[in-house]
Amino acid sequence: FSTKNVIELHALDEIPAADLKGICDRSFERFSTKNVIELHALDDNLYICELWHGPTLAFKDLGLQALAELLCYFLNKNKKRLNLLIGTSGDTGGSALEAFKGKGNVDVVCLYPKGRVSKVQERQMTSVGSEANCYVVACEGTSDELDVPVEAVLNDFDFKTKHCCGSVNSVNIGRILVQIVHFFWAYFRVGREHVGFSIPTGAAGHLTAGIIAMQMGLPIKGGMHVATNNNDIMHRFLSCGTATVAQSCLRTLSNAMDIQVPYNIERIVNLASGRNGKLTREWMSSFKQENGSFSATPQVMKVLHDEYHITSSSVSDEDIQQCIKSTWSSKKYLLDPHTAVGVFAGQKVLKDSSNMRNMTMICMGCAHASKFVETVSTCLEIKPTDVVQLCTNKQHENISHVLELFSAAEDEDCRIFPVGEDWTQELQQLVESVSAKYN
Repeated sequence: FSTKNVIELHALDEIPAADLKGICDRSFERFSTKNVIELHALDDNLYICELWHGPTLAFKDLGLQALAELLCYFLNKNKKRLNLLIGTSGDTGGSALEAFKGKGNVDVVCLYPKGRVSKVQERQMTSVGSEANCYVVACEGTSDELDVPVEAVLNDFDFKTKHCCGSVNSVNIGRILVQIVHFFWAYFRVGREHVGFSIPTGAAGHLTAGIIAMQMGLPIKGGMHVATNNNDIMHRFLSCGTATVAQSCLRTLSNAMDIQVPYNIERIVNLASGRNGKLTREWMSSFKQENGSFSATPQVMKVLHDEYHITSSSVSDEDIQQCIKSTWSSKKYLLDPHTAVGVFAGQKVLKDSSNMRNMTMICMGCAHASKFVETVSTCLEIKPTDVVQLCTNKQHENISHVLELFSAAEDEDCRIFPVGEDWTQELQQLVESVSAKYN
């Protein structure tokens, strides 16, 4: 079961088989393992699905490398150009810039929250900013705050049409299609009947993909466990049926999941409501207001809990630290802080399960520890240079490159959107200047 199989089901006859094979082959040629992803056994009944072997060592590489090839295929075919607008909480930006850099018919404008990403995450973005088609902006705010101007520009139909704007955040269904494959691949690789998934959750793209995988027939009998950090809106929603945006987005060790407005919640309630568009629009209209909130119907929550077997929990920074430390001490396996959220939650699910002996939990592995040297060094109470030594793998080209970025002497400069400025207006002006190059 492969990415090609899933895309074929949704693309129908739009892409000839030979072209689609070429797209998929090119998408994964820069991954540093033959299998593209790997499955690592922490215990007899707990596995990590390592989704991070791509060029930026984040699971986002899987979807974005494929999406870049798909978009450029259609852009070339239709002789079109595209301006991609990206808001990132950490990993999406670097993955998208890496996937699209040097592409002749795409320009990328990437916004990231200054001071809220790791050193490696920032350098993965700013170092690519020297490419002719890449524009990187540091925003003095949270990832939710920088999503506002991106969404405003994309919702301005006249501006969006005039300047050919699009997005590759997980709001783009192409990303979700690739993530569906993760569930099938891991399920068949484990080869057991009673399998569940622990899903570190920010914008809830992976959960959406898991729901679609189940609709396609994947029997996830052990359910899907949504593991959030202290920015726990998805856990609160799944617990009580009401999603309310918190007053502020908290800084946590798992920074790429520091999200209070998970845009895939719209897809999730739409799928669970039997694709009731009218109801979904009403809920999202309420949710996207300032301090927004909505309550799903009992019927929708019953579908999420009883048909898709979704449970949830929130994992604190203290839990993350303990998990990274204990996993290294007992298993000599280095976790990044996002995967640690899933592992901690998965271990608790297994411990609380009345059917633990027959239960196998697969945790979605988000990133490699080398992207978060500072956090891992704090958790293990060792020097950052010692973490670099532990992460070093000369046979893994992408790990070597990331460690070089961490050790680089200076940061690259980039444009800044300051606090108090009209970011929507500034983003529009930037897009207009990019478009002017081709007019």
